[in-house]
Amino acid sequence: MKNLDDIALALGNHIDSDDGMCAMEAVAWLADEPHSDRPKCASPVISFFVRYLNDSLDDEARQVLKNYVPRLIGSKNQDKEKERAKILAVACAKDFLSIALKSVSRKLDFKNEIKKLKSIKYKLTDEEFFDLWLLVNDINLDQHLETKNLRMDDNPDFKYVNHAILYAKTAIYSVKTTIYKDVIYRSEGYTTWTCDYVCHCLDAVSAINKRVFDPALSALNRALKA
Repeated sequence: MKNLDDIALALGNHIDSDDGMCAMEAVAWLADEPHSDRPKCASPVISFFVRYLNDSLDDEARQVLKNYVPRLIGSKNQDKEKERAKILAVACAKDFLSIALKSVSRKLDFKNEIKKLKSIKYKLTDEEFFDLWLLVNDINLDQHLETKNLRMDDNPDFKYVNHAILYAKTAIYSVKTTIYKDVIYRSEGYTTWTCDYVCHCLDAVSAINKRVFDPALSALNRALKA
């Protein structure tokens, strides 16, 4: 009988299960699918996010993903993919971006922006999501730097924050486009656009604060419940 306690999730993808398994390969293994980090039974949106988390967490922290492996089996549902992308995009703004802005709060005054981001609900209607886009799109690092007579090169964290802002804006925009143009997530191509931007935002924020992976795991949990 297969037991997740008998394995240790490993970095990257692998030739076969004997060579090792990442979180998504463990899903395929547990679901009796052919060895792959893209099991057919799992949500493409969530799978993309889990592959990123698997390769971003250290060896010890990575093992927490085993808690999600059984829940990923049977999670593929075309009708839920857009909602799951929305959940990750909201977390990108509300949690990841606010952590990035707070990291430079001693140099730049982002208190108002952080307060607005934290006030966002995790579950938004399409109309509320459009309001989120307007909020995120209005965040301007250059303007704050100019106010304080600072330059981007004055602090390495400024560049990471700038990247986080840009990727959060793009993640929100990619979902907004699917809402207001009635684009449906019918292929993994659509889903990876949003997830890729969310993961790039996480990359930028984690360079400043590794604690961002705690809200990232919470976002994963919400996406699985959708």
